[in-house]
Amino acid sequence: MKKGSFGYLNWKKKISILIAAVLVAMVMVVYFGALRYFGTNRNVFSLLAALMCLPAGKAVVDVVMYVRAKGCSDAEVYAHAGAERADLHERDTGLRRRSRRPHGAQRGGQHP
Repeated sequence: MKKGSFGYLNWKKKISILIAAVLVAMVMVVYFGALRYFGTNRNVFSLLAALMCLPAGKAVVDVVMYVRAKGCSDAEVYAHAGAERADLHERDTGLRRRSRRPHGAQRGGQHP
């Protein structure tokens, strides 16, 4: 999904929750699996689990930030639909729509 498009934040939120859950689960499996197998946490797998906490922590922070972010509502998107159609027209045809002012006219309504 393209950044800035409608629904991007919701999509990114779902993806980041999935990634964070997988990373945290991997840390738990490595640590508790090694603890159960070896009977102690003094092994290389405990160190590996501790190092795996770094990307898992970053993923959890991403989740928190995406949960706090507010996207546009459907009403806001539909309110801007006219501007979006003009942008689509320009993109599709390469032509910009002309303004209603005659060529050379100034914004204040005064002609030269």
